[in-house]
Amino acid sequence: MLLADLLLALLAFLGHVVLWVAAFNLLHASPLSCRLIGRLETLIQAIFVATLAAAAAAWWLRGQPCWRGVPADGWSWVLAAYVGLCWLAAAVWLLQWIRRRWRERQVSQLVSNDTRRIDVAGQLGFRPLCGLTTRLLDWVPGNEILLLQIHHKRLVVPALPAELEGLRIAHLSDLHYAGHVGLPYFEYVMDRVNELQPELIVVTGDVVDRTACLDWIAPTLGRLRASQGKYFVLGNHDLRVADVDRLRGALVEAGWVDMGGRCVEVPVRDVRLLLAGNERPWFQRLPEVPAAGSESGRPLRLLLAHTPDQFPWARRHDFDLMLAGHTHGGQIRLPVIGPLVAPSRFGVRYASGVFYERPTLLHVSRGVSGLQPIRWNCPPEVALLELTREKVSGTFSGITGDVDLLGTPSRI
Repeated sequence: MLLADLLLALLAFLGHVVLWVAAFNLLHASPLSCRLIGRLETLIQAIFVATLAAAAAAWWLRGQPCWRGVPADGWSWVLAAYVGLCWLAAAVWLLQWIRRRWRERQVSQLVSNDTRRIDVAGQLGFRPLCGLTTRLLDWVPGNEILLLQIHHKRLVVPALPAELEGLRIAHLSDLHYAGHVGLPYFEYVMDRVNELQPELIVVTGDVVDRTACLDWIAPTLGRLRASQGKYFVLGNHDLRVADVDRLRGALVEAGWVDMGGRCVEVPVRDVRLLLAGNERPWFQRLPEVPAAGSESGRPLRLLLAHTPDQFPWARRHDFDLMLAGHTHGGQIRLPVIGPLVAPSRFGVRYASGVFYERPTLLHVSRGVSGLQPIRWNCPPEVALLELTREKVSGTFSGITGDVDLLGTPSRI
């Protein structure tokens, strides 16, 4: 009986965590201001602790002599109902986890992934970190904030025109110029991106957190080279800059094309590519996307979005490829379990990696950096995406979890 009670208590605790993590994820997927989100986050944390303490106290008291014979009141029934809800949440989470792990092992649009792992601090000869909190967290065992992974991924895009076979796109996201990771780190990253010789470079939001770091754009993103152009959209953290128009202007001056709320056809290798930017829910303007049509010579349709929450929108508008970030891969990935937290209304479903749901292929970046300087089993990344029409036998389905995506990395 004691073992059964313990298992039920553990299941209720798991469900409690699942419910409040879901609330946290939904909060950070909302279009609310960063200041309001911070206050609501504190409230959620307080309620989480208070609810857990009340449930634990009720569970313990029910077996004590002083509690026997005490009639159940309304609060007892509320706690009992909440424990039942926790059990249900835990059961649903376990089923979703099993489904996600099963899908990770399916054949996908990812043909190959060559991975390079770079100790940036070792290459620089020093640790480019600023601030007491960042330096203290850097001492946490296993923290990977300065261990960059460069992925060269070959992706099958069935609608890819023959003229674009082998097109090389560098995907960067979530740079978070905030000052706690120093400028030399980002300069080093940009040098590695140029070595990849991409034809197209895209940034999918969260570039600058502090106005003081706007000057970092020219010596970092401004030094990138791409024969077919550089394009960007902004994310929620870019709203922390006092003047967002100034941020957009600085990027344009550095040679980037602003795709926020726009849809244009651009020439790539002398053929058309339809390129669009979706910055919802933080910037309300949506691109006016023409119908895809069924003609064989239609252009490849590429969407830049900050959050993978726009994946259903991309599918409705027949995009062939969507690139996003925002989730940072969860930043902390537990063994076997994977990530718990991702600021998305889908939870960790699209935390990072490659996903395919007809007709759209989605790539979600873990990001180049982050506002919270802590990463476990989830290093920052730069991705070079090489597009191909090569067919893969088997059933196409989504891939989640960087366990499958990381491969066997070489170290530098």
